Amino acid sequence: MSESFRGDLEGLRALAVTLVVAYHAQLLGVAGGYVGVDVFYVLSGFLITGLLIREFQRSGRLDLVAFAVRRGRRLLPAAALVLVAVAVAGYLVLPFVRWASLGRDIIAAVLSVANFRFAEQSTDYLAPAVEQSAVLHFWSLGVEEQFYLIWPLIIFGLMAMARRRNMTTVLLVGIGVLAVASLVASVAAAATATSQSWAFFMLPTRAWEFAVGAMIVVVGPELGRIPSGLRRVLAIGGVVAIVASAVVFDDSTTARGIAMLVPVLATAAVIVGGDAMGIGAGAVLRWAPMRAIGRWSYSIYLWHWPLLVFPAAVLGVQIGELPAPLRVQLCLASIAAGILSYVCVERVFRASSARLPPPPPPPPRLRASSSSLFPAPR
Repeated sequence: MSESFRGDLEGLRALAVTLVVAYHAQLLGVAGGYVGVDVFYVLSGFLITGLLIREFQRSGRLDLVAFAVRRGRRLLPAAALVLVAVAVAGYLVLPFVRWASLGRDIIAAVLSVANFRFAEQSTDYLAPAVEQSAVLHFWSLGVEEQFYLIWPLIIFGLMAMARRRNMTTVLLVGIGVLAVASLVASVAAAATATSQSWAFFMLPTRAWEFAVGAMIVVVGPELGRIPSGLRRVLAIGGVVAIVASAVVFDDSTTARGIAMLVPVLATAAVIVGGDAMGIGAGAVLRWAPMRAIGRWSYSIYLWHWPLLVFPAAVLGVQIGELPAPLRVQLCLASIAAGILSYVCVERVFRASSARLPPPPPPPPRLRASSSSLFPAPR
């Protein structure tokens, strides 16, 4: 897997956010559209691990502070804007008795621990309650931000252990052990009624999804030797499996944690095969409108849930009881808000992040010892 830009992964983001928004708006019949979050997690594991390993290969070190600053500039400004908007809207339209609860939810979201708060409350993310929090969707961002905090330390530790060993083997074994442990914990917790909310909301039981994406990076050179035709088949099958799981799964499926292997492995298949040139899923995912939605996907995700929750709260109905045309309009409004947020906030701060000075070069000996992680492409 080269460092070249993967336009197909932008398209995969578009598919993921479309499934999540359609699921929350109860449109298109995707009763399992929540699998879009699982797609995002696998993508994050793949992309972040690739960034970390390539930095280590280039410089022989990991600048964890610079990594945290880049992630913060990339994610926090748009999230802060949405949280301020939610606070103002909550003050204006919600009854007084709900202000304190919403305020605590917002504080948890600011601290990136919304998943802890909703797990502690035993919140049913999949329940169509009228009084769902306007920042409930920040649980998934909390999981991701906790991953950004912990994962660089794990990768650094594994690479430090492997300086005199086969680094590929050490990384693969270390990440694989973490993935298996996390998956077992997820399945076990999901099978216990009292632990299901913790299994759904927490990083330890979600970490295996990130780890699957990370392992693709580690074995990338071998996967890159798969024939182009077979990789196109993998990508097509992966997209079909993601969409099928979104249609076939429903609100009871998540109680069986093992079922989440379907969208996770399907996403891995798309990552492995989606860059194969020619007619296939990769070509569809690289289609300009798909890439545009993928580019805006983070901001769209931030805005779509409050734009659905507040109208339902004002009318005193569940989101699914809103007229279908109104739900469609609210989804379109979330796209418009996402575009504006991307252009005016997200892209501005991302550009400032790109101007961070590069880390200093390492001593020649360290650079030579770290450059042999993967063989050079042929």
